[in-house]
Amino acid sequence: MNNEPSIVKKTESALDDLLDLWRRRKLVCIIVLAVIILPACFTLYQQFVVVPKLKSEVSTLKTQKREAEQKRDKAELQLAPFLAIAKSNFPDTPEDQRLDELSEKLDRIIAESKNADRSILLKLRTIEETIGGIQQGTTVSTTKRVISEAVAKRLTSSLKDITDYDVDINCVMGDAEGFALAEQIKEIFSKTNWKVTGVGQSIFSKPITGLIVEFGKQPPAVLQRALLPLFDNLGYPREANLNPKVPGNRLKIIVGGK
Repeated sequence: MNNEPSIVKKTESALDDLLDLWRRRKLVCIIVLAVIILPACFTLYQQFVVVPKLKSEVSTLKTQKREAEQKRDKAELQLAPFLAIAKSNFPDTPEDQRLDELSEKLDRIIAESKNADRSILLKLRTIEETIGGIQQGTTVSTTKRVISEAVAKRLTSSLKDITDYDVDINCVMGDAEGFALAEQIKEIFSKTNWKVTGVGQSIFSKPITGLIVEFGKQPPAVLQRALLPLFDNLGYPREANLNPKVPGNRLKIIVGGK
């Protein structure tokens, strides 16, 4: 016959013991209750809060991993032709550096192509001007305006010390010689801390010759002095205009015809 007390009786006995302990020593009873209740609460918190949260995070991470793997596979398919070209062109280069080598080579080809296109365009414009001059029975001057190396270095050195200014460089549409001079000016400013825009080509309502410099506000004396060698080198009068349409921190240079 089983004399083991039931769970109910065990519970009743435990509660009686706790009540007896409470009457005799309340502090000890509180400590015993804390020892019993706190682990139970922690277990419940883990079971119903922490574990579901971890499961949700694991599910999210699995989804992200799956999406990342799909993107990786897609990228590998897209890169496969380039990897094959890189391997063919740079067989002696380490595998992880071949794409960089290919990218640099493509950049050089694109830059050379742009320079070639620009050179061809300038030559075509010169030929068109020459043909036009011949048809009109006039003599076309092939003399080009050139900024000397010494003046270019002087301009670069002076302009580097002037900050908070941008420059917008333009020339007359179809003037190949003027475009070449504007490119020289652009190269000078590009070696400074200035932000350079251009060379833009524009159509004007009246003929533009020489060199026109415009400011949105009265320029500081140091900037005016820095630009003097440019006028002197080309043999133009030292003059500049204020144009309210030009932003205050911008310098606009228009290269006209000879």
